[in-house]
Amino acid sequence: MESKIDNTIAFIRQYAAIADKYGGYKVMFSGGKDSQVMLDLFRKAGVNYHAYYCVTTNDPPENVYFIRKNYPEVTFIHPKRTFLQLIEDKGMLPTRQIRFCCEKLKENNGKGFVATGVRREESTKRKYYKPIEFQSRTKQARVFHEQKMRKNRKVRFNPILEWREDEIWQYIEDNDIPINPCYEVRGRVGCLFCPYATKKELVINSNRYPRYFKNFMKTIQKCIDNGRFEKLKDKDDVWQWWLSKLSIKDYNKQKRQLRLF
Repeated sequence: MESKIDNTIAFIRQYAAIADKYGGYKVMFSGGKDSQVMLDLFRKAGVNYHAYYCVTTNDPPENVYFIRKNYPEVTFIHPKRTFLQLIEDKGMLPTRQIRFCCEKLKENNGKGFVATGVRREESTKRKYYKPIEFQSRTKQARVFHEQKMRKNRKVRFNPILEWREDEIWQYIEDNDIPINPCYEVRGRVGCLFCPYATKKELVINSNRYPRYFKNFMKTIQKCIDNGRFEKLKDKDDVWQWWLSKLSIKDYNKQKRQLRLF
């Protein structure tokens, strides 16, 4: 564990001079365990950095309060359009395949050296991530070369990519880092109505935050009034479809099958 900590701090320091040319590291902070550990490692590295929290307007209130209380140095970035406004603009709900909310509210914030708390073991997609790479959809452009770095380019810096979850929790315990209360409620820190959340988590959030859920359903109704979701019955049917994680075609097919029994 000590060697992993030392190696991570050394890795952060290794690129500090380059990051300084672009105003220092831009540390993206979510309030979750991974970003907490990452931020603490940046502090210990003694490098130039600035921490930011991207407000999605789909945030658990507990998370916002937790960050403001425990991490006053974190700057809040507010979006031009709210999560619900984006849904109305698109006329659809975000899905795991089409995550326009993440793209607009999280992924497009800033250029330069952007540090993230992603870890390789979290998903199959992240298995192919590099510790440092250009933000690009093409594998050929992902490799980082200092001579190719320009001010208008974004470099994704993943210092804790190789850390395991048990190591994250061990570090938090060993360093007396406060635990986000969201873990006590839903076991994760993230948006209230996220396409990656489980059905159980979404139902919990709909019951725990009735005012926000009411506005969420109103937004769905606006989409219906504008001619969207024509293959679904009403806003409650849209909600049940979204919970199912199925395509609309498969969801309707499943409903028909259930009626037969």
